[in-house]
Amino acid sequence: MFQIVRKSEMAKGTIISLDISAPKIAKKIQAGQFVIIRVNDTGERIPLTVADKDPFSGIITIIFQVVGKSTALMRSLKIGDSIKDVVGPLGKPVESELLTPLKSGTIIMVGVILSE
Repeated sequence: MFQIVRKSEMAKGTIISLDISAPKIAKKIQAGQFVIIRVNDTGERIPLTVADKDPFSGIITIIFQVVGKSTALMRSLKIGDSIKDVVGPLGKPVESELLTPLKSGTIIMVGVILSE
């Protein structure tokens, strides 16, 4: 079980940020990788990008938009509640010269949500 340690609404209950205690994932995950989350035994598996990590405290941050049953269930979770499964890191990390220690700088990634 993976405990929720912080929760915030970023846009009127439709975009949610969760900080989840996942020490092993927080130590290994790299930019561009993701996790698969299953809230409970009957829940579906949802792939989500990790927006931030703190390997020292063992916390990962996920940000999601509420668009269906599973993300609505995730929105209903409170601080102290637990998520059944968080699997990762998965996927191939981003390879960039900017990510090397000698050439480090600030990388900004922007996502846009388009709706009709």
